Amino acid sequence: MNKALEIRLAHLRAAPRCGAKNRAGIPCQCPAIRGRKRCRLHGGLSPGAPRGQRNGNFRDGHWTAEAVAERRWLRSLVKQFGTTGVHINDQARALIGPVSVSQTREGV
Repeated sequence: MNKALEIRLAHLRAAPRCGAKNRAGIPCQCPAIRGRKRCRLHGGLSPGAPRGQRNGNFRDGHWTAEAVAERRWLRSLVKQFGTTGVHINDQARALIGPVSVSQTREGV
């Protein structure tokens, strides 16, 4: 065989493989695109979705970074309250505002 061809085949065999798996859990055998973790069949050529307004998914602001961070903070606060039984801290009270007794008994 030609020496140059042998070198090219050796480089191809040593190339990193695609990280995608099929439904049986067997990894893809195709070589990954240079600088990426997936092959051309599994999205290695795609640069991904556009960022910001170009994506067109900004109708209500529910998935902005600030909204996601706020929900994450609120979940941690609720989780902390549920596990420790401690009352809402001052930082949360400042956001919520004063709570009257009538507001707490409405659900009862």
